[in-house]
Amino acid sequence: MNPDLRKKTLVYLIVRIAIINFVSGFLFFMSSTPNLSKSFFLGTLIAVNFLFLLSLILLQRMERIKTFLYAHFIFDVFLITILSFFDGGVVDSDLPLLFYLIILAAGVFFYDRGSVLVATIVSISYISSFVLLLTEQIPAHDVTGTLINPAQTQEMAFLTLFINLVLFYIASYVISNLGMAYLKKGEEFEVQRILLDDIFENVTFSLFVFDHQGLLSRWNSLGEAFAGKKLRLGFPYSQVLPDEIAIAMKKVYQHHVENYGDDFKRGQQYFNIQISAIRKNDNDIGYMVLVHDITAKKALEEKLLEMDKLAYLGTLGAGMAHELRNPLASLYGSIQLLDERPFNEKDRHLYGLILREAERLNKIVSDFLDFVKGEHVEKKAVPIKELIREVILMLSVLTEKEIRLAGEDLSVVGDRNLLIQTFNNLIWNAVEASDKEEEPVLVDIREEGNECLVEVRDTGIGIDPEELNNIFTPFYSKKKKGAGLGLAIVKKNIMNMDGRIEVESRRKKGTVMRIFLPRARADIQ
Repeated sequence: MNPDLRKKTLVYLIVRIAIINFVSGFLFFMSSTPNLSKSFFLGTLIAVNFLFLLSLILLQRMERIKTFLYAHFIFDVFLITILSFFDGGVVDSDLPLLFYLIILAAGVFFYDRGSVLVATIVSISYISSFVLLLTEQIPAHDVTGTLINPAQTQEMAFLTLFINLVLFYIASYVISNLGMAYLKKGEEFEVQRILLDDIFENVTFSLFVFDHQGLLSRWNSLGEAFAGKKLRLGFPYSQVLPDEIAIAMKKVYQHHVENYGDDFKRGQQYFNIQISAIRKNDNDIGYMVLVHDITAKKALEEKLLEMDKLAYLGTLGAGMAHELRNPLASLYGSIQLLDERPFNEKDRHLYGLILREAERLNKIVSDFLDFVKGEHVEKKAVPIKELIREVILMLSVLTEKEIRLAGEDLSVVGDRNLLIQTFNNLIWNAVEASDKEEEPVLVDIREEGNECLVEVRDTGIGIDPEELNNIFTPFYSKKKKGAGLGLAIVKKNIMNMDGRIEVESRRKKGTVMRIFLPRARADIQ
């Protein structure tokens, strides 16, 4: 049941009892001496007020409110008809004017059908009382209790009857049409309101609307989540928006700027803001603030920029590396031939140093070529825990550092060779970083939605915050003998397998490398 109909019915009952009390009370005090009419009016006052209280109780319990209203309309028609016999009869009494109020109420509640039906009931009652009066079947009295002679009213009676009957239906027609027009407008407004609410709640950005004084008048659920508090109407923009946007809003508000747009960073997220003045006749009547999370867009832009840089480095460096590799191979071979000659202890030391540096230089060139070459990625389902276990087994030959593997048996989509190269680099870096620590290197595998997360955690020296943005840059290294290509190759491999890597590190606390890789379809339930 529509709660609005119950509320409208309650208002109707209150207005109705007020009118009946006024009319009955007025008629009661019209006569200063006790008589039949005066007694009837007093009885009416008592009865209708009792029925009003009963109606209030029934209204809260009844479900069929329309039937309840029709019963009241019929009762009111009957009551006015009876009262008119104690006010000079339906011809001379002014009480039949109240019939129009009943028709009006029916039109408000039930529009055309209800209004015409009630007008018909009123007409039948009016004609019946008219006939009963003229045939003297029921005697009529005035407010003083004096009996009325029907013969005195016959001259204009039929004309009055005709006019009122016509006016009953005209009133019904006019009220019903006005009611239908109001209903249609209300429905159109409701549709527009629902559509606007739907737009507000389904847009993919935070939305705020402020009035011309900068007070909050509307917002969506994303806006409330962005504000980080329960919002209420009338909040000033300075209490709703973060400082970066509030400053921009102040400029728009104070200097009447029509449109303003900018990007800003909040924690680890990037946002785009658009502030627009809502104007009418060149006056600001409100302001709309849109806040769009562009973190993913920024990440994509940075990824594309990095790929452009890597492509440029690849084009530039590949040729140089190839040119270096040929003379380097000749130099390395010539040095090895010198090993056949006898050396004293000092020369033997110098020879070993030259050979080691030549090997290191050859490894740098090889790593760089691995980094820049457009290697074909052969993606298959790979059991990641089994693969990492093999990598740990190989590395355990080179170090006594404990490496613990834990987690779920998951499969990822990737290139087996690139995965071995990636985790070989990451785990070995963790071993080197925490070589002097007693705590083991921890490798943990778990699912994250449709991705597999592999964490490589150490308790080593950690990475300074200002260095975190550079650790994947080619040739950037803090190691004395590092070429700075290991993590660059790791990131390239992960990107080629549609994965991503995140780093969390605290100085003297250790580092956590988080690698996200797509899980194999058969592994996703």
